[in-house]
Amino acid sequence: MKHKLKFVLVFFYWSLFSLILNPNLSYSFQTENDSLSYNKRGGICFRVDDNANIIDYMKMAEIFNKYNAKFCIALNLNDFKTREQMDSIIVLQEMGNEIMDHTPDHRTNFFTTQFPVGDYFLDSLNNPIEGIDHIIGSKICLDFEEVDTTFADQSGKADISENLMLGDFSELNNEVLYIYFPALNQLVAIDSLGAESIKFLDVWGDSIKLEKFSEVKYFTFRQQNIYLTEKSFKLLVNETAKLADEFNLEQPKIWIQPGGNFPQINAEYVKKILNEQNFVAGSVESNGGRKTYNEYDPNESEKFEMQWGDFFEDEWPLEKCKINIANGIAKHYVLIGHSQFFDLPGTLEQHFNKIDSLLAWATEKNIPIKTYSEWAEILYDHQPDPYVNVFPPLNVDLDGYISVLDVNGIPDGYVERYWDGQGKWEIDTVISGIGKYCFSISGATRICRVDDLAGIEKGKNDFKIQTKGEPGDSIEVIFTYGSDSQTPDEVFRFPADTKEWIEYNLEQSTNGNTELLIPETESFVSVDIKCSNYVSGKVKISGMYLAQSKITLVNNENEIVPTSYLLSQNYPNPFNPSTKISYFLPDKSMVTLKIYDVLGTELITLVDAKQNGGDYEITFNASHLSSGIYFYSLITDKFIQTKKMLYLK
Repeated sequence: MKHKLKFVLVFFYWSLFSLILNPNLSYSFQTENDSLSYNKRGGICFRVDDNANIIDYMKMAEIFNKYNAKFCIALNLNDFKTREQMDSIIVLQEMGNEIMDHTPDHRTNFFTTQFPVGDYFLDSLNNPIEGIDHIIGSKICLDFEEVDTTFADQSGKADISENLMLGDFSELNNEVLYIYFPALNQLVAIDSLGAESIKFLDVWGDSIKLEKFSEVKYFTFRQQNIYLTEKSFKLLVNETAKLADEFNLEQPKIWIQPGGNFPQINAEYVKKILNEQNFVAGSVESNGGRKTYNEYDPNESEKFEMQWGDFFEDEWPLEKCKINIANGIAKHYVLIGHSQFFDLPGTLEQHFNKIDSLLAWATEKNIPIKTYSEWAEILYDHQPDPYVNVFPPLNVDLDGYISVLDVNGIPDGYVERYWDGQGKWEIDTVISGIGKYCFSISGATRICRVDDLAGIEKGKNDFKIQTKGEPGDSIEVIFTYGSDSQTPDEVFRFPADTKEWIEYNLEQSTNGNTELLIPETESFVSVDIKCSNYVSGKVKISGMYLAQSKITLVNNENEIVPTSYLLSQNYPNPFNPSTKISYFLPDKSMVTLKIYDVLGTELITLVDAKQNGGDYEITFNASHLSSGIYFYSLITDKFIQTKKMLYLK
């Protein structure tokens, strides 16, 4: 027993010392944003692109203000010339709406400057500063990186005559934008593509004439494989910053890649440069950036890959927007809308009415509406609770969607039935507490499925499910990692053979597989639940639970065992002067709850007693202490944990 007590005390002081020294083990600010992150709540963001009349932005602001919501505007500041326009943008910012850098001219290969051209030269008008290839009037043509032919899309040989390539281009990929001639060290941009000829311009969109050549080797490139230099990208970003200063705007902190025939900026590249400029997020073309919690992000670049287009409020019917939003939120995603003020399917007034209706629905359903910077903070700067159940609940149907096959509707996050034999969502007719909402089936086929479930925890996970049925019935739960994968990674089998609801966990899986280890490299998982053996009656499932396994210390001095002890983060935090500390005990134990300062000095003992298993909440009043960081520690016979809190007078 002495050895065990010594181990616990050593572990406690090591934990406390680690919390003091390690800045990454930070306290949790219990603001609304922190609460969203802690609970892995999904939500939405509204983004408007491509400059419109300033009066249209003001109308948007009026609608959003009605619901105490904000929206984001990707602006090309060179398009705004008048003081009235600038003053309106200032008002938009003052209302809390977010102005984002969409480059000065909605392109990345050059910008036109409103400032003295001499600012872009070194010592003479023949020597531009680093990052600039050349200047034509007020047009600042930016430098490109040296071409790397290993990233080429295709290659071949052709004849060149001034601004034309002649040859057979019938097999050329129509997504390519650039052509590089290594013998000439010349990169050009495709202006028009034909089966036997290609017309080209220089990479800044100006006319170019090359000498005549025959059988010249060429390589073709997509826009994401041609890059600006680091210096030129900085100049592009700084130009928007100069314009913002000139117009008395707050500096944009979100960078948005413009769409068009010019280089796309790589997320890693954006991260490196924009971090130096104190940007907090961005939107570049990529295969990543799923905008969810615990996303695999080894290079910490996902916050710069927050693409839009998860719902299209400018094109889609209102109900389709609701369905996409409800399903994404149920699976812990943030969804960013798509809106432009041209090519609308109806009138501008109808567009505004649709946005108003969408905001009214989101407000009624308590769907969080945040800006880019707010969601970037929530997703990437906070630590969510690993014990939150990420499986979509069966009692939430925000969109109210009903189809011919899903006449009862379908809970958010679950895949629609595609034939009548699959499981139906219903209310269990037996009033038994658990299992009121369920899926049921009469046959050996799919009961329900969730695709690309996000917010998952890496490593060892707990899974639970409630079942009922007839003797001999059983179910399978199939986990598949990654997107679009058809190969199951983990399969578990559980009985569904009783008339009353019974809850099963992984240790009770009957096929010998009792452990779910989610790889560090995975960001989401698809789950298929099937009736694997059907005898008779209805097979029903409910109460699905998926979260990190609760692994804590100590049964004896050499053993680590799983328990369900839990010490929660104090709330509120920061606090003044009182805060609540909650904890859970699975069984009777001797409990000590103490407060310490940053030096590890014991200040107060809040609890020192034997307590039965259950939930406990203690109020701590720090009015007699000075502002600063403090620690609270829960010590029981089998468990110890320390957390940090902040007292601000």
